[in-house]
Amino acid sequence: MRQLRFPNLFFRSAGCLWAAGGGAIGAAAWIGLAVVGLILRPSAQPAGDPTPILTIIPGPSVTPQPTETAVALQATATPTIPAGSGEGIRVGALVEVFGTSGEGLRLRSEPDLQASILVLGVDTEVFQVEDGPVESDGFQWWYLVNPYDTAKQGWAVSTYLHALSSS
Repeated sequence: MRQLRFPNLFFRSAGCLWAAGGGAIGAAAWIGLAVVGLILRPSAQPAGDPTPILTIIPGPSVTPQPTETAVALQATATPTIPAGSGEGIRVGALVEVFGTSGEGLRLRSEPDLQASILVLGVDTEVFQVEDGPVESDGFQWWYLVNPYDTAKQGWAVSTYLHALSSS
């Protein structure tokens, strides 16, 4: 194998020049990219209000406890019940509770205003008439049973009943 010899010193050290030149070009490229990055970088100042990272929620406040006060209740002799017609109500008919102003219709153990209250029928609740009429305390009473919940049954005045249909 034959080795090439270069008579000139310039050609012998050319490899070093290429390495030095490549390093200089690479360094210039890095510096150029850094300058372009600084120019194109967004400003450090945010536009407008910054988005909150943490929201502070205040702790609960103390709720005052109610104080007990004595209230004198006065019993009335006879509750005031408006007059109703009770038209269309008969044994086997479906009736709807209405006009109680949210107080409900008291279904009692006996057809009497002094009888114990068994359950409360609410407005728009439907019952089936099982017995009656019975006249007592100046009212017409009917024995009602809720067809969907037979535990709800008792005597009620016809004043707050509206006939839906008959059997």
